[in-house]
Amino acid sequence: MSELLRSAQLAGRSQQKATQALQLPAYCHELSHAILSGTYSPEPYQHFAITEPKLRDIYAPSFKDRIVKMWVCYHLTPLIATMGY
Repeated sequence: MSELLRSAQLAGRSQQKATQALQLPAYCHELSHAILSGTYSPEPYQHFAITEPKLRDIYAPSFKDRIVKMWVCYHLTPLIATMGY
């Protein structure tokens, strides 16, 4: 679970870090339980538009999915590095 907590800290935006810092351990505990029990599933992407410098549609993963992505990368990077891809 400590790796999930580290991933959560890396995945959070600076505005979110202050408000979620106290809730992260409990959140990561629930997330690790969902992953280990096989009940985790990605959430739909959040869709929004930005206008600077031009109009673009953005599809962003949820905070939970960003945590899982960072955790997976944390574990796969050493494996890929040793394979010599």
